[in-house]
Amino acid sequence: MLFKNQIITCRILRTGYSAEGIAEIDGMIVFVENALPDELVEIKIIKLTKKFAIGKLLKILEKSQYRLNLGLCQNYNCGGCQLIFVDYDYQLKLKENIIQSAFRQNAKIPDLKINSVIKAVQIFHYRNKIILPAGIDENNQPQLGFYMRRSHHIINIDNCKLHPKITDKIIDITKKFLINAKISIYDEIQHTGIFRNLMIRYNNDLSEIMIVPIINADELPHNELFIKMIRAEISEIKSVACCINKNKGNVILTDNLKKIDGADYITAQLSKKKYQISVNTFFQVNYEQTEKLYEYIRKLIIDRGKELSDKPIIFDLYSGISSIGIYISDLAEYIYSAEENPSAEKLANINFKINNITNIRHITGKSIDVIKKLIAQNIKPNIVILDPPRKGCEKEELEILGELSDYIIYVSCQPTTLARDAQILLSRGFTIKNIQPLDMFPNTFHIETICEFVKN
Repeated sequence: MLFKNQIITCRILRTGYSAEGIAEIDGMIVFVENALPDELVEIKIIKLTKKFAIGKLLKILEKSQYRLNLGLCQNYNCGGCQLIFVDYDYQLKLKENIIQSAFRQNAKIPDLKINSVIKAVQIFHYRNKIILPAGIDENNQPQLGFYMRRSHHIINIDNCKLHPKITDKIIDITKKFLINAKISIYDEIQHTGIFRNLMIRYNNDLSEIMIVPIINADELPHNELFIKMIRAEISEIKSVACCINKNKGNVILTDNLKKIDGADYITAQLSKKKYQISVNTFFQVNYEQTEKLYEYIRKLIIDRGKELSDKPIIFDLYSGISSIGIYISDLAEYIYSAEENPSAEKLANINFKINNITNIRHITGKSIDVIKKLIAQNIKPNIVILDPPRKGCEKEELEILGELSDYIIYVSCQPTTLARDAQILLSRGFTIKNIQPLDMFPNTFHIETICEFVKN
């Protein structure tokens, strides 16, 4: 019988949805962060429920052959790169297991066949978007970093392995500005102070950088000093804007934006397509892998198109700025692109123009509402592309699409909701033709998955 604070030795059997190690002790599932399959570990039980326990890793008695030196990352406790201590090829195996487990539990498919993960060439310094919370250290000095795992204590980061190297310089300049201008740091409990977060966005070759202070005020005090300090050392700054967020809670970005200096956007490029990206634009965080993702979707559409007499009508749902639609526009007769965020439509139309695209209609609204409007206009798709957020799709939406189309490409960043939604589509007569994982997030437990559904 397990009890809290018990110290016990156990063998790690497998990994869970967040790549945490799983042991079984006295019939109880025990989750152990930072432990790998086959390792013999000493743990301390720090949480005990009726269904599971959580153990803190104290000592590794028998180390996995796939464990690397933790010296790779000095900021490991920030929790941003949960698998950086694991051999990269083995990371991919763990991610395949995460998908298998999700479908076994949530879609009741015990022996799911999936393709090998499309791996990344660049596994470090790949993130093109970073949001850093601000805080105060023990010396009452401003901090910009990440929250320590399972806490609201901010860790200063230095030489992060996931961010572009120039990020350190941007952080250092910003902290100097906060000190010199005596800018107060936001206190989330008291809801006082000005500076909440710093967002940084990059284009492909780091030739264009966007800097966005997120503030609890109508404007950033001494913003002209901030511009002077940051432009003096970093010539690649293309855009500086403020995001005004006076709301309580943990929602970071708002639509209340003020340009401070430069352009409203940065421009990224995938293949021959150009994308203007603004403060609130959703875009995948890894350009290299995003191009592979879009190329894979192109291949699926080309193959499907061979079975059609004409170019397909495509519904591109949860489309953001229609980035997928833009990439595959030449393959379609027409694309109807749906996105709930109203700020996306203007930028989508700009991107249509700069890419000379005339066969996409971007519609603002919830995906399910847009689908119903299109049905009322007697518009039906040959192909549906779904790229929802982590929470997945609405059940009603999937049921309607199940009657409307016989071919769906579902792009997911969350295996558990993908598996849940897959079960709904399977119940509507679809089969899973193909599952292709793609590693959008090296050194983390996250995995992108492209699932091809075809109706029987």
